[in-house]
Amino acid sequence: MDKVKGIFYVIGAAIIFGFIPFFAKKAFLNGFNEMTFILGRCIFATLFLYVYIKKKGIIFKASKRDQINIFKISIIGYGMMLYILVLSYSYMPTGIATSIHFIYPLVVMIGGVIFYGERISFLKILTLVTAFIGIYFIVGFKSQGNLTLLGFTLAFISGVLYAYYILVVGSGNLKKINSIELVFYVS
Repeated sequence: MDKVKGIFYVIGAAIIFGFIPFFAKKAFLNGFNEMTFILGRCIFATLFLYVYIKKKGIIFKASKRDQINIFKISIIGYGMMLYILVLSYSYMPTGIATSIHFIYPLVVMIGGVIFYGERISFLKILTLVTAFIGIYFIVGFKSQGNLTLLGFTLAFISGVLYAYYILVVGSGNLKKINSIELVFYVS
């Protein structure tokens, strides 16, 4: 049952992540810049998670060392990823930039093989091929709007940074921390 719940959480998170371009463009039209947009998003997430944590009685267990590591991945992995992704929206259509950002599963797979000795399964290859066919249809076929080298590079780098975040969180002591607590700290 936990695996099924986890799958639904991942799907829900992906859907919510997909709304970032929509809300970013609305925020930019109302005077926000990349940093104020991210700050607002993080404040909202932190407040929501704080209420949820108190309601569920989750106890914070991260050690000082873990908190330092969380701080590092929050800045280098998640914070820079989000900033660079949102910045790429200024140089190309948001849907295309977000699609390019989704290079991260490939980077996670390559990083897992190189740094953690993971094996590549047929299912992983099939999933990546399917994902990249989808990205190609969005980016490669008569895409509307300007596809600039700077925008592409920023979106690509955001995917690499997110892969770094995923690899670090999924490989060390941080994977032992309650996921809600971890997301709270990252926010």
